[in-house]
Amino acid sequence: MLYRILDVNLNRAREALRVIEDYARFGLDNNYLSAEIKTLRHRLTSLIASSRLSVINRQIIAGRDVMGDIGQRDFISRKRTIPDIITANFKRLEEALRALAEYLKTAHPPTARQMEKLRFHAYELEQYFSFNLYPKRQLDKMRLYVLVSGSLSGRDSLQVIQSIIQGGAEAIQLREKGMPDNKLIKLIKEIRDITLRHKVLFIVNDRVDLA
Repeated sequence: MLYRILDVNLNRAREALRVIEDYARFGLDNNYLSAEIKTLRHRLTSLIASSRLSVINRQIIAGRDVMGDIGQRDFISRKRTIPDIITANFKRLEEALRALAEYLKTAHPPTARQMEKLRFHAYELEQYFSFNLYPKRQLDKMRLYVLVSGSLSGRDSLQVIQSIIQGGAEAIQLREKGMPDNKLIKLIKEIRDITLRHKVLFIVNDRVDLA
């Protein structure tokens, strides 16, 4: 019984991570989020595949009962949008990691503690994804929204942005009308990296093509 529970939740976690990683890589084209999800997936795989759990691994596979699993007859998808799918897979991932942590307490307590750390990492990553999935929610609760223009301030835009994020800005709008496209796209990518890491909404003024 224990090994079947571990097996099904490992599969749920890995499958959810793959769905989320594909969206980060091919949907958002976001190297940072893609790398973070990939790292979490590798940490989960490495944790279970460690030499200390080699016996459990063999027992997990031996306990697998694909044809007899009643869960396979209960699949009805109600997800209608990409945000719905990603959100549902984050919940699936977090629930699977919680189940793994709880049941591993009986089989391997040190691994159970490591599994808990992975679960809290998943919660953190879900917050990062929410900025991409539901930008309007961020605007609805906005308190400090800053318009940035290096040409107007006479200062380097990246330095300005670092300063205003430290000051509590929750959204940044870049306004650089006179900057050449090749320099502007480079600046946009650099700002996006900073704002994503600080969970700050980023808007590009006028240039929807570059945004």
